[in-house]
Amino acid sequence: MREAASGSGGTVLVEGGIACGKSQILEWVIDEATRAGVTLLSAAGSPAEDGTPLGVVAQLLDGAPPLTGLPSAVEGAADQRPGRFARHLAAAVRDMAEQAPVVIGVDDLQHADAESLHCLLQLARLTRRSRVLMVLTQPLYGGPRDPQFAVELLRQPAVHRLRLPPLDPAGVAEVLAGHSDMPAGAVDAAELHQLTGGNPLLLRALIEDCRRSQTYWSSGVARLAAGELFGQALLTCLRRGGEGTWEVAAALAVLGEAADTESLGRVVEATSWSVDEALQALESAGIVVGARFRDPVAQSVVLDSLDAAERGRLHRHVAWLLKDQGARPSDVAAHLLAGGEVPGPWGAAVLREAAEAALHEDDAQLAIDYLELACAGCDDERARMDIRLRLAAVLWRVNPATAEGRHLTDLVAAATRTRLPAHTAGQLANLLIAHGRVEEAREIIGGLRARASSGQWAAAQAALDLVAPLSGRWYAEGGDEGPLDHPAPGDVAAPAAPDALPRFPVLAPDSGGEASAERFLRVCPLIDATLTPIVNAVVSLYYGDRLEAAEDACRKFLEEADRRRAPGWRAVFAALRADIALRGGRLEAAAQHAQESLRGVSEYNGSFFLGGPLAVLVLTHTAAGDYTAAARRLNQPVPDALLKSVYGLGYLRARGHFHLATDQPEAALADFTTAGRLAVRWGVDRPVLLPWRTDAAQALYQLDRVDQAERLIIDQMRMPDAVYPRVRGVTLRLRAQTVDLKLRPSLLARAVEDLHRSGDRLELARTVGVLGETYRELGETTRSIAVTRRALHLARECGAEPLCAESGQRLREGERKRVQGLGPAGGAPAKPVAGDVLGAEAEAKLSDSEKRVAALAACGYTNREISAKLFVTISTVEQHLTRVYRKLNIARRHQLPLEVHLPANEIA
Repeated sequence: MREAASGSGGTVLVEGGIACGKSQILEWVIDEATRAGVTLLSAAGSPAEDGTPLGVVAQLLDGAPPLTGLPSAVEGAADQRPGRFARHLAAAVRDMAEQAPVVIGVDDLQHADAESLHCLLQLARLTRRSRVLMVLTQPLYGGPRDPQFAVELLRQPAVHRLRLPPLDPAGVAEVLAGHSDMPAGAVDAAELHQLTGGNPLLLRALIEDCRRSQTYWSSGVARLAAGELFGQALLTCLRRGGEGTWEVAAALAVLGEAADTESLGRVVEATSWSVDEALQALESAGIVVGARFRDPVAQSVVLDSLDAAERGRLHRHVAWLLKDQGARPSDVAAHLLAGGEVPGPWGAAVLREAAEAALHEDDAQLAIDYLELACAGCDDERARMDIRLRLAAVLWRVNPATAEGRHLTDLVAAATRTRLPAHTAGQLANLLIAHGRVEEAREIIGGLRARASSGQWAAAQAALDLVAPLSGRWYAEGGDEGPLDHPAPGDVAAPAAPDALPRFPVLAPDSGGEASAERFLRVCPLIDATLTPIVNAVVSLYYGDRLEAAEDACRKFLEEADRRRAPGWRAVFAALRADIALRGGRLEAAAQHAQESLRGVSEYNGSFFLGGPLAVLVLTHTAAGDYTAAARRLNQPVPDALLKSVYGLGYLRARGHFHLATDQPEAALADFTTAGRLAVRWGVDRPVLLPWRTDAAQALYQLDRVDQAERLIIDQMRMPDAVYPRVRGVTLRLRAQTVDLKLRPSLLARAVEDLHRSGDRLELARTVGVLGETYRELGETTRSIAVTRRALHLARECGAEPLCAESGQRLREGERKRVQGLGPAGGAPAKPVAGDVLGAEAEAKLSDSEKRVAALAACGYTNREISAKLFVTISTVEQHLTRVYRKLNIARRHQLPLEVHLPANEIA
């Protein structure tokens, strides 16, 4: 400006990245010129006017004093000889400079029209010896469209080029130092430089965001402060860079790590030269480094600014590009998912591959998203069925109820409408079995059998072979056709590859079955393909009265489900733990586990799966005497088709016991027999699963239909499952009610032993209570009191209030009669009953250890319980009892005397 004022004019070309201070420099020049009183002509290029001839010149002339002899810009634009107008303009400016120095400022040359550029070039050449300073700004990359302009301008001797780089870390620190409201050392200039690239506009916006949020950062926190102003500033920079720069930035944000010049060019359909120029413009603005955003925050801002349609289009284009380049399926699928559409069969195939990769990383929700998109975009009906089958299996990880509601029900409906391929039908039957939907599985298996018998043997038999390992002898097709034929399971081998993993059959309670299940559970990994076999193995353990082993396995797989981020699997194993706790008589624990399982399926009340934990809650509330809570659970909506699943059997049984406990034996009998008919029909009539005969017998006893009850009990005793302690113990207890009073203690003592072995303390409490009542009826008052006291203790441990009340009432009656010295019928004092009192001579024959064992055995404790209480082995207990029997000349446990005098310090 000083040189121009002295008569030596010139031109300064200010270049820099987007928003790096070019306009600010020009504004400073304009301010200085205004203060100096010089003539000022200013203009700015605009994308809206870059096609208007002499548009920039017209802006310059609008602010100039009248120029004699110079045609208007409109007239100049109409002149067929543009060089003549430029020369007239230069002459007019020189005349103006004679009166006072002239400063011409033009911002954003990249948007100037060609005619104005020609005039500016002539001004630079013809006014360099006049008092004229011309300041022009343009970006480092993506400058004027006429490449000849830049070459000719820089050839002029009085043209000076000024480049403005972004701020370096020291410059950022200097800017921050000027903000006195920020404590010294509260900011990390290097981090802010990384985030803003030293771009002054971005830096100011970020500082203002921090002020708004009242956040002072230390290292790593600046990104959290980047907010609305930073995002707006970044988008402003990109828009200023022009359409090409914006398109490249958008494609760069979508491509992410896969971006390079070639990929960007294919996405935006531009030449490599154009892409390189856009990347250079972005890098000069501090936004990118090479083909990467300097910081993920900037990438997120760009992605969020795209409308849904544009973002989807870019993602689909990128997906096709990556697939063409041979990228990993997961990389391609991520863009297909973001694009929201499947472009042809290849897209569905890629999504299915990516879903399996996501499952390998335990990202079930991502796998579900991939499979749902593949299903929605698949035109092939068979392929879509396969995808939905896989979806239903994977959804177990997230929510078993969702698997039923979203896909399994639709698959069953589709199977009734169309003839499924044999392999697909087999997979569907397999999945239905896993969900307990036996009725529907039977229909599909029946269709496969019909195909096999009609000549389509190979495919149908292969499908049946797929179902058979999971169907076992339980989920066989009932009726006249008999069970499915398949080889007996052998020992379970170590886990192989997923496609060859062994499948443990549903409840194979033959000899050695539980041991095979334990071995299987020790070595088998938890994946989609093994979930059902694992569940079946756990069930086989606790139905086989191996409650502790089943509980340990469930606890292990619950931890695995948590680690694998599979809440649906957690709900499954929580339901199993509820069953295990109920079978062990731990009512409070059973209710807790059942509620935990229900929370995992609460979003879908039409689930068959919820019938399992719901039945446990009804049984626990009923056993605990909370009939209001049980009724509330029974009033909870359940699907109409629940009775088509094995969960419906448990639900009917639970409702029947509620009716039994609330004096509705007819309704209870109806529920029990309905469950029994379904079990027989489905080929799952196993007392270890559903003891409907003994359940119905209890209802028949209340209805005084003893003969019918006895027939059912005898039928159950003849079944193979009577070898299981729990089944045999309950059956013996009910059988004892049908025999002569004198024979009952023997049967009940055996029942007590069996139930203790089974671990079912609730049934044990019932049976011990019946044994105590039997002794009362036999007139053995002292023994009755001791045994009843034991029943009360067991009932309290279980939390079974009705049993507690019943045993407590019996105990009070027994104590009152003993105090009064009355016999069982009242009146005259009862005669001593053999076995009630041990004579001094006989007692002297017993050692202290034998007395301890005899006293506990007489009170109803089992050998195992006695060994635990006295800290001796079971074998030692058995040896002591053998000697006691011999010394007292008795043969049975119930003949043991109760009044054994223990040492004073052991009476408690």
